[in-house]
Amino acid sequence: ATWLIGLAAFILSQVVGSVIALALLPALVLAPLGANTIVFNALFAALLVDEPLGAIQFTGSILVAAGSATFAVLAFAPEPDLPLSQITALLLSREFSIWLGLQLATLIIFAPFSFRRRH
Repeated sequence: ATWLIGLAAFILSQVVGSVIALALLPALVLAPLGANTIVFNALFAALLVDEPLGAIQFTGSILVAAGSATFAVLAFAPEPDLPLSQITALLLSREFSIWLGLQLATLIIFAPFSFRRRH
């Protein structure tokens, strides 16, 4: 019966909380903040049901929280209206190629750790 109370509280908070949140903040800010659900799920699972929270899960939770907070803060920064030709030039720039290469290298390096079997 405890899980039923928890489920009802979750549904109520999602319905009421989402309506209030959307009235106060733009969806552009709320979407990344919703990713913090993963962080709280991991923490409460460790605290309430003794689910193991390893170093990888903890680090991932910190990165999710930091990324969503950064995105929420930067979402209010003013954006210039760029023409398509300038956007294309930026995508073909050396700096973007280096950034993209670093992102792909990071993915290739860390992906095997993600798919490792847990026993």
